[in-house]
Amino acid sequence: MCPVRVANCDTSRLLQHAVVGSASAWPFCMVENDGIAVALRSAMNNTPRGERDLSDMRRDLSRYALASAGTRVLLAEDDPDLRSLLAACLRRAGYVVLPLAGGHESLAMFTAASIGSQPLPDAIVMDIRMPSHSGLELLMALRLAGWHVPVILITGFGDAQVHEKASEYGAFALLDKPLRSEELLAAVARAIAAGATPSDTASLAG
Repeated sequence: MCPVRVANCDTSRLLQHAVVGSASAWPFCMVENDGIAVALRSAMNNTPRGERDLSDMRRDLSRYALASAGTRVLLAEDDPDLRSLLAACLRRAGYVVLPLAGGHESLAMFTAASIGSQPLPDAIVMDIRMPSHSGLELLMALRLAGWHVPVILITGFGDAQVHEKASEYGAFALLDKPLRSEELLAAVARAIAAGATPSDTASLAG
């Protein structure tokens, strides 16, 4: 399978370089939380949805880094209102959520986790249609890079082809919008339980 190329950026190669420890592979490879927050802020300049306050990002990153195993969820959604609603729903259920505003932020965090400067998530919830890198493109890149973290995709355009691609790329689940909170929470709980089993540990391969 050939690496997916998106916006002149070979995302699978970036992640594969990160897996083998090449911090120069991606300019967002920051070790400290402040550095990652600055990288995420820079990434948001390429996202037309606006930007969160830097102190909020530091807070979210710190809570995510200190969270216990089985509770860390990365949430990538470019719609700020839906992102806030989904994050609040997950947090009420006891998960520690790191909200990401799109493809650039997601790549920044994936790379940070790949080089060990941030913990791996226990589950990833990603919208399919996002600026710069879609959820399907990011999922394919993660699988090519050897990630086994369960990924739940969400979409408002869940036709048969989208479902087929999600299955082909190894999505744990594909949820259609509008989402029901109980549906999302049940999928995340199942994903984390599946990822914690010895045969499918949520970690990087290699």
